[in-house]
Amino acid sequence: AASVVVEQGTNGIGVKIELEMTSPYGTGYRTIDLGRAASLEEVTGKWGFMDWREDGLHVGRGTNEFFLPREELESGGR
Repeated sequence: AASVVVEQGTNGIGVKIELEMTSPYGTGYRTIDLGRAASLEEVTGKWGFMDWREDGLHVGRGTNEFFLPREELESGGR
């Protein structure tokens, strides 16, 4: 499972992806920073799209797209 998380700070909004990764050994969590934005509208415009595809996880579109390859997801980020 993956979700985009926003955190309001003194210098804008921090944006992250939180991943829940399950393996035969249990469940682990990983957080990946995407960047910062000035408003929620900017967050939505840059990272409001998430898609699980055959090659991995895609968040955002165009020049703001973040991609996490399937191999990295399956290896638990090692």
